[in-house]
Amino acid sequence: MEATVDDTYAQMTTFLQTLKDFNTHLHVSVSDLAHHHEAVNPLWQDSFRRQYDAEWQQFVDLMARYLNQEAPAYEQYLYEKLIALGGYLYGN
Repeated sequence: MEATVDDTYAQMTTFLQTLKDFNTHLHVSVSDLAHHHEAVNPLWQDSFRRQYDAEWQQFVDLMARYLNQEAPAYEQYLYEKLIALGGYLYGN
């Protein structure tokens, strides 16, 4: 069974909303994790700490890049595709 253009539009709309929800939840989770990380920061001073800090910083940088640059770009791309597809379907 082939998907129709209407089906594609509906699925893309659902995917965009799911992506937005995911990005929101990810942002909250990363913020919560950073808050807890800061809470244990003064308590944890052993030899493993330097290695952990390097890996933590890579994680923070990766999440910041995704949440601040890539996530909005993906959402905008999908939104623009939906506008174009909606124009095709509904003449807007």
